[in-house]
Amino acid sequence: METDVVIAVMGVTGAGKSSFIKNITKREDIQIGHGLTSETSEVTPYVFEGLGRRYVLVDTPGFNDTFESDQSITEKILGWLEASYRAGTKLSGILYLHSIANPRMSGSAFDNLCMFRKLCGNDCLSSVILATTFWDTVLPAEADDRVKKLKEDRLLWGRMVEAGSQIVQLHDDQPSAFDVLSRVSRDVKIVLQAQKEMVDEGKTSGQTAAAQFAASCGAGAGIRQHETHMEQLRARARQRSEHLHNLHEQLSSKDEQLKLIQEEAKRTRQSLEAKQKRIQKSHRCRCRISLHDRARCTGCNHSIGKSFFHCCYCTSTTGRTFFHCSRCGNDCGVLEHPEMARQEVYCVVM
Repeated sequence: METDVVIAVMGVTGAGKSSFIKNITKREDIQIGHGLTSETSEVTPYVFEGLGRRYVLVDTPGFNDTFESDQSITEKILGWLEASYRAGTKLSGILYLHSIANPRMSGSAFDNLCMFRKLCGNDCLSSVILATTFWDTVLPAEADDRVKKLKEDRLLWGRMVEAGSQIVQLHDDQPSAFDVLSRVSRDVKIVLQAQKEMVDEGKTSGQTAAAQFAASCGAGAGIRQHETHMEQLRARARQRSEHLHNLHEQLSSKDEQLKLIQEEAKRTRQSLEAKQKRIQKSHRCRCRISLHDRARCTGCNHSIGKSFFHCCYCTSTTGRTFFHCSRCGNDCGVLEHPEMARQEVYCVVM
């Protein structure tokens, strides 16, 4: 109807668009998102009668969505704007929501704001209401300071305010929502720049300034995403290089330790060989006697046979004759003593 007050509600995902419409209409079928994924995937009008007029609140998909590009969202909004204008429906105003909880405007949010301005055109900025949300999450003084910076910066909201845009607070309740709604000029009808381009000038949606800007931002986002991916790859490469360097240092340290162990083993072996040589050099064997039927094995205490082992060094140091039978073997158990040689009848020092 020509008397309808049609208001488009726009903004980034999570700014509170659906919450605002739900507070006005009290409809339970409106889903509220709580993250970076928009619950509104299509342009959806909601009719509400109040304040003596019939309102149509147009909920739009949020920009900067996790799963859908801003270029795709812009195409959806442009499609609805073109269809509604061709059907004779004109907007009375636009509500652009911005979360004051964000300390500063991100690069993607700034791109969306620029696209929004190109969508509206300078002639319609006086019908734009800039509504700040989530005031309950920030200290009042800090929130006021953020609004001041947005208002004074001509690259952000400054030029829009100069052109007649209003800045209002929007809280998550019905009285605040109605207060914002009442600020829309109910008898004003506007035609956005994008609508003029598509309907009056015969351009396609992709040829509009808003769509071309969104496409350029999408290309830039792709480049930034590629650069981010490359930086992540470089960071992983640096981590692997550092890991390999640490492994190399650890291996070098292990090699040094192994070298020290080998040198110590060499010194121990040389010392042992020197002791054996000294013992052999100074030893005098005293057991050149017949051992048949008289000697017993030190290991198993059995009588030794014709073949046996005898350690002259043990005999010299302990004063007791040390014999091993052939079964007990040629090791007397003293590391410094040479292995015993198999003997028959009497000992021969090796």
